Amino acid sequence: RTPEARALSRPPLERYFYRLRYERVRRLLGLHAQNARKALDMGCGFGLHTGHLQRELHVPTVGIDLDRNKLLLAASRHRSDRGDFPAFAAADVTRPPFRPGCFDCILMTEVLEHLVKPREGLAAANTLLAPGGTLILTTPSRHDLAYTLNPFRVLEKLLSLVWDEVLPPYHHLHERREYDRKNPARQYGIHFHFSRQELAGMLSENGFDTVYLGSFEVEIPLLPWAARLAGRTPERMARCLDPVVSRLEQIPILNLLGQHLVCIALKDREIR
Repeated sequence: RTPEARALSRPPLERYFYRLRYERVRRLLGLHAQNARKALDMGCGFGLHTGHLQRELHVPTVGIDLDRNKLLLAASRHRSDRGDFPAFAAADVTRPPFRPGCFDCILMTEVLEHLVKPREGLAAANTLLAPGGTLILTTPSRHDLAYTLNPFRVLEKLLSLVWDEVLPPYHHLHERREYDRKNPARQYGIHFHFSRQELAGMLSENGFDTVYLGSFEVEIPLLPWAARLAGRTPERMARCLDPVVSRLEQIPILNLLGQHLVCIALKDREIR
């Protein structure tokens, strides 16, 4: 149960996308969080983004998560570094133990989909943000192509960008076996996927003004074959796939069909 063990349990292409996801979030933090007086990493996990905010951007940061083992590992790693280190607390993101309006920036990456009541997580983020504060959010998308070659599925995904009722709701209780596939410790959780329309509506309902709503990790059938040709090492895969992925994310319409939604939203009103 370390970031390294978690990464090694995943297929090479998935590890490649995880690296890109971390890089993308850090670019967003550099654009939207560097002037914050205080930041909150909701569902911080191992605290990788939490530490980046504190050490690289010099923003006082708190990370919260329900997994105490991850928090203990995150705290021990950051305290071994020189200089300031972030604070961590075991807390529910829907009931965070902070006073209203005390953060200028909240990061919520791959968290919303695990909440039984996602709207409560967004309402809590709104309460904690100061007026005009920034929410940076990523979450799985229902528009994801998922490497399909089926033309009817592709048409369905394209139509869903305008009319998301063509897609069935996506949620399930799942058993995660990602840490030790040979002798897994069963761990159950919920996992939602959201449409662009659904996410935008939830943000608006909970007092946010959406500044940007896009997607990333466009999964087309070419990529698994390219990954096999590139080899299993991260360096070779990055050299081969980075130009392909960057081009895919520049193609209109296709760049809306990524595996994950990414959103920048500003708090524009209080929730009553």
